[in-house]
Amino acid sequence: MGKSIPANIRKLDEEFFQNVRFFDEWKYFFPTNFDTEKVKFFDAIEHRQIYNPVFEYIDIDEQDFEAIESIKSMTIPEDEFGKLYAQIKQRFLLTFEMIQNRQAQSFTNFAQKKYGIPSSDLVQEAQSILRKYRRQPIQNAFSGIRVIMDQLKERLVSLNITDWTVDICQGYVWLARANHTEQKILLPEGILVNEAWIEKIIQLVIEVCVFQQQNAQAQPLEIFRVGLDRFEETQAGLFIELAHRTSTIDSQILRRHAGGVLSSYLGFQYSFWETYERLSNLFSPQTAFTLTAQGKMGLVDTQEKGGILHGHLPFQGWKKIKSLTTDQLQCLYIGLVGIDQIDQLQAWLGEGKLARPIFLPQIFHP
Repeated sequence: MGKSIPANIRKLDEEFFQNVRFFDEWKYFFPTNFDTEKVKFFDAIEHRQIYNPVFEYIDIDEQDFEAIESIKSMTIPEDEFGKLYAQIKQRFLLTFEMIQNRQAQSFTNFAQKKYGIPSSDLVQEAQSILRKYRRQPIQNAFSGIRVIMDQLKERLVSLNITDWTVDICQGYVWLARANHTEQKILLPEGILVNEAWIEKIIQLVIEVCVFQQQNAQAQPLEIFRVGLDRFEETQAGLFIELAHRTSTIDSQILRRHAGGVLSSYLGFQYSFWETYERLSNLFSPQTAFTLTAQGKMGLVDTQEKGGILHGHLPFQGWKKIKSLTTDQLQCLYIGLVGIDQIDQLQAWLGEGKLARPIFLPQIFHP
């Protein structure tokens, strides 16, 4: 396995990985004053005032700056492997441009080049879901962050996965987030769940994100740990499909991801406050705020139109993978990969260039 990979690609792969292995782009997009601005926002609502948060971010550090500059100068070969590295290089350069250009129009333009925009069909389908399913509170909900942390840790131990940790983060995360750079599962403080939702969280972060990362470590190239082009979209879509196939998907998951589509669609046209107003007619105040904030991340002055606007990716990713066969879905577990590379990845698996995934949800085992 991996013997037919050219020496120049192995060298490029190692150089690329050494540059980006500690690069966590999200630390530059999550506002450092999120909680403070959230308090100000809801205080303004209580006083019947309009308020658009003013977000603050950390500046890019010297190590990451030098890493991106090094990536810029890399020469990528024009072959079947080089194509993957060229796509990843472009992704990192767009990320760098977003970090360096916080002005709303410039930031939004770079974000749209990276994440795309929701199609009119996707927006219409999201609106249809929100009309079909009403908002419902989680039944028998409790403040369960410690319970979730314990169950996640227990599940990791049972799988003999020892290099991942579980921690608490700010409230901008919905359900959970996997930080691949630090191999850390992050849970939002104050999360309300029931037993069924705990299982959904385990599916999201362990049976998709962690499993992909574990399988990536067995591959002959490090880019499967870095993440291929559009891996975030495929990863999020895979979670929805897994929930669908295991019958843990419900109307509230669909509503939430439909809301993500609308946050991208509305955030491009409106300010934070105006976007929130429209989403608050469909979701609870807390959920509407989080959806709006996830779309406006990256901006300083959220009175401006635009933002990172990537909330449509999970639903869009699901639309792309929902018709895949079980064999094709297994292929998406070889690492942090995107649906657009599946034909090439299956060919490489057949040629023995890549390792078949070992960590798979039970439903996907052959």
